[in-house]
Amino acid sequence: MSPTALAFGVLALSGATAKDLGFVLTAQAIPMVLLMPFGGVLADRVPRALVVSTTDMILGALVVAEGALLIMGTATVPLLAVINVGAGLLNALWLPAFPGLVPAVLGEGDLQRGNAVVGVASNAGMIVGSALAGAIVAAFGGGVGIVVDGVTFLVAGAIVSTFRHIAPPASQPQRTMFRDLRDGWRTFLSLRWLWVMVAAWAIGNAAFRGGLEVGGPVLMKEAFDGPRTWAVLQTIGAIGFVVGSAVATRLRPRRPLALYQLLACALPVYMVALAGPAPFLLLALAAFAFGVSLEAAFTIWTTTMQTHVPRDSLSRASAFDMFGSLAFGPVGLALAGTVIAAFGLRALFIGCTALTLVAIVVPVLVRDVRELPWIEPERPSA
Repeated sequence: MSPTALAFGVLALSGATAKDLGFVLTAQAIPMVLLMPFGGVLADRVPRALVVSTTDMILGALVVAEGALLIMGTATVPLLAVINVGAGLLNALWLPAFPGLVPAVLGEGDLQRGNAVVGVASNAGMIVGSALAGAIVAAFGGGVGIVVDGVTFLVAGAIVSTFRHIAPPASQPQRTMFRDLRDGWRTFLSLRWLWVMVAAWAIGNAAFRGGLEVGGPVLMKEAFDGPRTWAVLQTIGAIGFVVGSAVATRLRPRRPLALYQLLACALPVYMVALAGPAPFLLLALAAFAFGVSLEAAFTIWTTTMQTHVPRDSLSRASAFDMFGSLAFGPVGLALAGTVIAAFGLRALFIGCTALTLVAIVVPVLVRDVRELPWIEPERPSA
């Protein structure tokens, strides 16, 4: 759901603090992280388009209900937390299924271009969505922004439901879900480059989420113009994402994960700018660089996963990737508000900067990560 609308919707509640925002976001993150491996197994068993469309539709209805509670003034922090537990459950199914849609539609030779096109499309939506979210939240409040966000989920679910031509994953009779889960875990552990990166970014993503999802909105409320300024920064970052997607289509790095880690350096730079806080122009430049670098890095990572992981295990491996990468996200979200209350916003951003630097440096010390080769997907012969 819209991070801008949700964050400022929570902060607008009477007496709400950064701790309350962290609590609501944590309520969504915990079930998402814990159940994601099971979502990956499900996505390797049933049509992925069905999983994506169904979860989109249910999530849309849930988000609309959440927005309605805020509009009517009956929302409370515990009630929002309960709703976000449901959102986390649905995301645990959606996130592992979605990466498997692209290779199911495209040939291997078109994977990187297809991933980049998906990135451009989604980030173009982020540009419009971020700008609209700031305007709507500023003018009408977070509740209306969340309702609009819920409607977009319903529309997306209806569109994906038309993907009837996509073949379901290969049938695997006589296999239990727990056996599939075990096999996915074995695949994950067999790829050293994968589990090293995931372990490192479990820490990095905890810092990332705590700093930007809790610290960012609080900083905007205290030092800038609230949702308007935050929405502008998010829009600039989304423009950077689009540019990063375009750049990614031309990248053929000999060592893709080494480049990934280099591009990720934009994250601690953005954190340092927020810690100042820097003047708005510098914040905007940092947000743009952050968007370009992270979208290019994400495309490289997705293509690397799709070319180095067996196709029939991709959703399960992606689930463990997401599970591990996001495992400490709830901790970061929960601690962010406490750190702000005890030590202030600057301490939060500085601490997050240090942790993201650890996530960048440590994997590069591992040879399997540093020297993983780029596999150029072969285009199918005519």
